[in-house]
Amino acid sequence: MRIYYVSCNGFMTQFLEAVQAGEMSSFRHRFRAFDMLVIDDIHDLSKRDQTQEEFFHTFNTLFQSGRQVVLSSDAAPNEIPFLEERLTSRFGCGLVASVEAPG
Repeated sequence: MRIYYVSCNGFMTQFLEAVQAGEMSSFRHRFRAFDMLVIDDIHDLSKRDQTQEEFFHTFNTLFQSGRQVVLSSDAAPNEIPFLEERLTSRFGCGLVASVEAPG
């Protein structure tokens, strides 16, 4: 299984670099070619309209081809402010779990 891990800030940085360099095809291939995409701190997508749009399409491509998407966040999907409703619904369609510090 091929797994790609990146922070949300890393995803956003790579997205902006690809836009500036005119290399969106390469960017899309990089993120959509793995069996599992793991993104940490997805709540950082808040207020990032263009990045949210690109991540929406990346998520759909992976999901529709039966691949795994694992996201971590400081909040539940419906509690992330300024996140597009279509992303909120996608993020909530799988297993959503709250992880607390051990007692």
